[in-house]
Amino acid sequence: MEENQNNNLSNLSPVPKGIRDILPEDHQYLTYIKKVARHRSRQGGFRRIATPMMEREEFITAIHGKNSDLVKNNLYKFKDPEGNDMVLRPEGYSGIIRAYLAHEMKDWPQPIELYYIEPYFEFVPQEKKQFYRSYMEFGAVSIGEKAAALDAQLIYLAHKILQDLNIESLFQLQINHLGCEVCRPKYLMDLENYFVGKERSLCFSCQEKVANNPHYIFRCHEEDCQILSELAPKVNNYWCEDCSKFYNRLRSYLEALEISYRENLGLVGKYDFYTGLVFEYWDRDQKKENILLHGGSFDEVIGKISGEKIPAVGFNMRLEKAIKAMKKEKIKVPSKDNLQVFIAQLSREAKKKCLQLMISLREAGIKAIGVLGKGSIREQITLAEKFKVPYMIIMGLTEVRENIIILRDMKVGQQKVISYDDAVDVIKKLVGEENLDTYTEGELG
Repeated sequence: MEENQNNNLSNLSPVPKGIRDILPEDHQYLTYIKKVARHRSRQGGFRRIATPMMEREEFITAIHGKNSDLVKNNLYKFKDPEGNDMVLRPEGYSGIIRAYLAHEMKDWPQPIELYYIEPYFEFVPQEKKQFYRSYMEFGAVSIGEKAAALDAQLIYLAHKILQDLNIESLFQLQINHLGCEVCRPKYLMDLENYFVGKERSLCFSCQEKVANNPHYIFRCHEEDCQILSELAPKVNNYWCEDCSKFYNRLRSYLEALEISYRENLGLVGKYDFYTGLVFEYWDRDQKKENILLHGGSFDEVIGKISGEKIPAVGFNMRLEKAIKAMKKEKIKVPSKDNLQVFIAQLSREAKKKCLQLMISLREAGIKAIGVLGKGSIREQITLAEKFKVPYMIIMGLTEVRENIIILRDMKVGQQKVISYDDAVDVIKKLVGEENLDTYTEGELG
């Protein structure tokens, strides 16, 4: 019985479909992106927040709507031991909205400006060209105040991060305004009437959306649906005076900040709850087939939950897509993972001294490694070459007795004898102060 179970386990895929391991090479990119995002966010007055990995299903449904694709098809659902219907969080906004209400942040100084860097989960069909069911996301949110200048600052934050990552040139900012509660209902009614009678020209998914969510059709990638969307009523013809003024102010601020953009009247945003401003960074070649970053205002969402209308705007970016773009541009990121010293020992007596020296090197900020087990000197040199270390320390019984080490330069193949007690200082100079991996208290935030 146990043997059959083992055979069944051996047939399982090593990684579930749509989920990927972040290996050390990609983690270097991920670390760099996080550093840039944290730096720019703090500059802008945003503070970091982390929310739980799971939320109540009813809360996510209340935010996105029970008829949204995300709620109907894309949630990872489960019951906890108490019988509560839970979901793995699908995006960053929901947790922040819940935290805003739970902790009565409306009583804090406004606006509340927060950023997050967290993993999220969304079930995506395998037929999608790029499907990740688990992904890292960076996002920023501003809640509590409504002003075009605030929205421009949020877009500027996204813009500067893409610039710092050297991928801004690959993407183009698209902007639009979906109207407000005053002017949007008339637009949505005319939009529905436009698509009614044209269902046979729409794909099956879009046919289902005509009556309750015609905006969905603008997101569709099917050619016939795109053609009909391009001929649909234009939202700018329905803007009220306040929406027109807001949109024009936003454009003037973006121009003042020297942020180039494209007005896209067919842009509706990723989520159904977006109202007012929407913006996305589209791949210049693949267009909406590859959207790196999306955002918009969701002024009505918090009101649906709390009964009090509170303005909110935000954006989020999937870090896997940013890494892919950086690799496409052949962008190298700083690496702190490169080892600097390999320590080889040739006797039991040397093993203890090598272990002490390894710890002293590490405490000094030198990245040192040693396989303090069995193995000939040739095997250990070969291993050091595989690790691509610039320096190697060799100690045997003679070196222990004379309190010395053999220091080998792996690049030129030369070696010299130095005092054991001087080893740390000598290697620090060889490695260089700028390459030491050290930190001071308070630096890790």
